[in-house]
Formats: sequence, C-alpha cells, structure tokens
Amino acid sequence: MPALNSNAWVRSRSRAGAAMKFWSSRRATAAVALVIVLAGAAAYANSFRGPFVFDDRLSIPANPTIQELWPIMRTLHPPGQGRTVDGRPVLNLSLAVSYALSGDRVWGYHGTNLLIHLLAALTLFGIVRRTGRRWVAADARGEASAAWLALAITLIWELHPLQTESVTYMVQRAESLMGLFYLCTLYGFIRAEAGAGWRASMWRCGSWLACLAGMGTKEVMVSAPLMVMAYDACFVAGSWRQAWRQRTGYYTALAATWIPLTVLVVHSHSRGGSTGASEAVTPMQYWLTQPGAILRYLRLAFWPAGQVFDYGAVWVGSVRSVALPAVAVVGLIGATGRGLASPDRRGWAITGFLGLWFFAVLAPTSLLPGALQTVAEHRMYLALIPVIGAAALGLVAIGRRLQLWGPRAVAAVGLVLALACAWATHRRNSDYATEADLYAHDVAIQPGNPSAHAGLGMAEVARGRLADAATEFEIAIRLKPGWAMPEYDLGLVFERQQRLAEAERHLRRAIADDPDYVDFRTALFRLMVRQGRVGEAQRQLAPWIRAAPFRAPLLDAQAKEWESGPNPAEGIALAETIVQAMPGYAVFQNDLGVALDRVGRTEEALLHYREAVRLDPGNAEAHYNLARNRMVEHRVEEAVDEYRAALASNPNLAYAHCNLADALLLLGSTAEAIRHYQAAVHLDPHLAYPREALSRLHAAVPR
Repeated sequence: MPALNSNAWVRSRSRAGAAMKFWSSRRATAAVALVIVLAGAAAYANSFRGPFVFDDRLSIPANPTIQELWPIMRTLHPPGQGRTVDGRPVLNLSLAVSYALSGDRVWGYHGTNLLIHLLAALTLFGIVRRTGRRWVAADARGEASAAWLALAITLIWELHPLQTESVTYMVQRAESLMGLFYLCTLYGFIRAEAGAGWRASMWRCGSWLACLAGMGTKEVMVSAPLMVMAYDACFVAGSWRQAWRQRTGYYTALAATWIPLTVLVVHSHSRGGSTGASEAVTPMQYWLTQPGAILRYLRLAFWPAGQVFDYGAVWVGSVRSVALPAVAVVGLIGATGRGLASPDRRGWAITGFLGLWFFAVLAPTSLLPGALQTVAEHRMYLALIPVIGAAALGLVAIGRRLQLWGPRAVAAVGLVLALACAWATHRRNSDYATEADLYAHDVAIQPGNPSAHAGLGMAEVARGRLADAATEFEIAIRLKPGWAMPEYDLGLVFERQQRLAEAERHLRRAIADDPDYVDFRTALFRLMVRQGRVGEAQRQLAPWIRAAPFRAPLLDAQAKEWESGPNPAEGIALAETIVQAMPGYAVFQNDLGVALDRVGRTEEALLHYREAVRLDPGNAEAHYNLARNRMVEHRVEEAVDEYRAALASNPNLAYAHCNLADALLLLGSTAEAIRHYQAAVHLDPHLAYPREALSRLHAAVPR
C-alpha cells in the first residue's frame, strides 16, 4: 500500500510538472490566444453591418478631420461642436485609420473595434494569469489552475453582453481603446517587475507610452497611474510607501501624463455641454442618481437582461429614494478602504485592489455631472473586470474553506458561463441591425424612457415614416415636458407634412425651452420665409443676434449652406438679417454681396461690396469681388485697380493674380501679366490655367 501511494504521488507530481511545463510554453500562449480571438470573432460576427447610430454620425461621417491621415496634425485636432471625439486626439486618429480602410462603409469601423477588444482581452489574460500565480499557485498544480482560472475570467469579460456598447456602437471605441491602453499600462509594469536590465526598462517605457496614449483617448484613463501604484502596493512592494520609494521616477513619469490630459479637457469645452455642471443639472442632482446606477451595473454584470442603449437622464426625486442604494455603495467603498489599508494581508489586498479598480474606473463618469445620460453601459467596460474577478476568487475561497471544490472547478463553471455570454452577446448584437430596431428594443424594455422614444422617432424619420415619428416625438414630450429637442424634431416633421401652423407652434415651444440653440431659431426663420413672412422672420431674429454677436458667424455659415441649396432665397434672407443686426461688419456685407451676385442681383451686390470696402479697406475678398464685377461690365482699368487693392491686402490669392494678369493683357501690359501668372503658379502649382496662359504667351513671342 505505501508503494502504491508513493507511485500515485509520483504520477501526480509528474502530471503537475507537465501541466506547468505546458502552461509555460509558447504552444499554450498561442492556443489561448487562438481561443480568445476565435471566441470574440464568433460572438461579434453578426455586428459588422450595424449602421451608424446616435453620436456615430457627428463623429464619423460628419467629421472632416478623419478623412485624411496626413497631415497628421489635422487628424489630431478634432473639429469640436459637441462630438464624442472632442479633446480625444488618439481616438480621432484611430477613426481616421478606419476611414482609410473603408471610408464611410461601416465594416472598417466594426472590424477595428473588434480588433481593439480582442487585443484588450489578450492583455487582460496576461495580467490575470501573472497575478493569479500570487492568488492561487503554490505549486505546479496551482500554476495550471491559475492559468485555467485566468482564461475563464478573460472569456467571460470578453464575451459578456455588457461589452456590446463599447464594441458594436462604433464611436464608443473611446471606451474600448482607452481600456486597451489602461490594461497595457498595467501589463507593462507587471512585465517590468518580472524582468531585469534593459528589458525591464523597455517594458516601463511601453507602460508610460500606453498611459500617455490613453490620456489622449478618454478621460477615464486618469486613474491608471493610481491603479498601477495600487497593484504595486498590494502585490509587489507590500505597501504604498515602499512602492513609492522603490519606483519614484516611474510614478512621477506616469503622473506627468495628467498634464496633457488636463490641457485636452480644458480645450474640449465639456464636449458642447454634454458633460460638466450646468443650469440643466447640478452636481447634487447627478450624484443622487449614481448609487442606483452602480447597483444597476452590478445587476447587469450578474444578470444581463433588459439592456438599454439610451437610458437618457433619469433623475432621483428625493434623498430618501436613494438611501438604500447609497448604503450598499458606501459598504462596498468601506470594504475597499479596509483592503487598501492592509496591503500586506493577501485576502484584504485583493479586496482592496479590485474595489479600487471598480470605483476608480467609474469615478470620472459618476462624479462629473452629465446632462444627457445618468447611466451608460459602456462605462462598465473596464469596471466589469473586478466584478468578474471578485466573483471567481470568492468562489475559490468558499470552495477551499468548505473543501468541496477548487480553482479548476470554478474555471470549468466559468467556461460554461462564457459560452452563455457569447450567445447573449450575439443576440444583443442583432438589436443593432438598424437604428429603429435598437430604439424599438429600448422602448419595449423602458416604455417610460423619453430618450428612447425620441431616438425611435429620429429612426422613423430616417425611414420616411413621418406619422410614426410624430407619434414617438409626442410621447417623448409627454413623458418629459420642457424638453426642447423633441419639440424641434416634431416641428420639422410637421413642416414636411405641410402642417405649417403646428410646425411653427412646436418650433416656438422648442425656442421657449432653449432660447440659445441656433438650430431652433434658424428652423423657425426658414419656415416663416417659406410662407412669405420674410420681414416678420427678420424682425424676430435680428434682436437675438444683436443680444449675442458671437451667434452671427454660426448663422452666416448656415446662410451660405442655404444659398447653395435648392432655395437660395432662404440663405439671402438670413444673410440680410445678419447685416441688419450687425451692419458694421465688412465680412457679413461681403458675404451678402456674394449671395446676391449668385442670383443675378448684381447692383445690390455692388452696394454691399462697396460698403465692405468702406468698413474695411483691407478686405481682400471684397476688393476681388468688386474687380470681378468691373470686368463683367468691361471696366477693365477699374478692375485692375481693385485687383491690385486685393493683392495689396493679401498677396497670396492665386486666383486674384490670374484675373489681374488677364485684365493686364487686355490693357497691353504683357510683361506685368506674365509676372502675375508666374506668381499664381508659384502660389498654387496645381492650377492649370496660369500654366496654359504662360505657354501661350511664350509661344507667341517670336524667337
């Protein structure tokens, strides 16, 4: 019997050694990578045809800065106007890469999003496996158990349906790309501490670069330096003090990445008011919603039924209604604090680290007020990791205490759950097939959600189902009185249905609810102009422009857009209104002249060009426009004078050099004309006309 026991022990040790050897081999790494990639590809295989939805449109098809990768500085300066990419240059650059792949076709964006998610999952496996050795592995069998447990945790995280909003919703690449950089920052630190010499230095450098890139992707990255130091304190150095003492330079470098982040946040101007305290929402109003939001996230992590794309802004009616969720959250924060205070005790260290990860990732969106969304599932992209990790390690601890199961049993259950998650994710992705499907699902789950009804209304407008769209907008207004946007959208629908009186009523309600929004004012203005009420439209808009002159350039841009459309009279009426409100601005006088010129009202156009020159003698465009009109009237000498004045103000106008050269030829000044053609070629080598003119002139000169 002793011999048999001895043989069994030897075989057990042999199997454990083989397992450890396998998991330490490149074959194991390649196999795990293949499993992670294939599982993710299968779960998201039906997501590649999902259209642009919601914020996608403004940040991708309507974003001119992603349409060229070079010059790169243009790509690194998102265009503003409340886009998701504002203040996030690395995110904007990644979208430019996708645009280079597929233009406005969605497969390039979906493919890049999935690639980012797969890379994040592979990085997470590396982190959890290496850290799991500290949690589980006391021997060779433990090494293999830690690897299986890491694979199960990674697959559940990768395939969890909560991740669909960060992967399938294209513009929320902001969350997944930031998450990838966050994980790479931590992984680089772990590899650096496991190595030595130049390899360790390279890993630290890579960790810092990942942190810097994350700061340029999304503001949630702000907690990454803290989390790396927390990992160090809990699992490497043994205390916060030792972590700082041993790696002061490294942590100083990580903290320095907060400087560019601060600059980007300041220059993003709260993304058009979608974030930050405002008149629409106070910090206290927002904070009262967050305990309930956190509990919702936790519920969805364990039971992902009833997911919603757009939760909208749901406010808490009283402090009493938030009491129980707040107590639960405070309890979780207390456990986290207790763990962080005892990093030398393994169980508490794990609790503290996972709790800090959860709250640190959610803190920026939970503490910084937002007027549009109080709950958003993409915020759980990284925060889901500690939830899954805590559940897995909790089950391992319970099994060991009861001596009923071990890490491998927990891993086996986890792999089964990962399959269930993959099925749920595949099913959730089908909701993204069309925007109407996505919002119809939201309405079915939350019929009292005004944002869902408003979104469904916009989707119905896109499909041309105006009656259905009007019904949805009316429901949204009824659910949330005083919300300007559905009033505006309903007004536009009624205008298309020729229900003009109702359209005007709703547009006026939108203006009453939000008097400063430019689109509301221009929509009412256009409606009145189309009815022949031009004077009335101008009288109601001009005082609004005078009250805040910064609105004039926005309206001027709208006027130019209308002027080039099917009804240029609308643009002219708006340009006239701007001039009436602000007659002392040469640029608006000139723009009105251009609009009048375009429709053949030349004499009126000349009056405005002259007024522009009187107000600003250095206005090159006005001089150029006057010169063009003089040429049409065959008053060549006067045209030459105006072209000279334009070039005196701005000598870099290639087209002015060309036109001046043409006029000089008519006056017989060939030598001077040649000089101006040459100047045009120098300023714009792509212009064909001055090259052809020079060729003709040189050919005409006798040899």
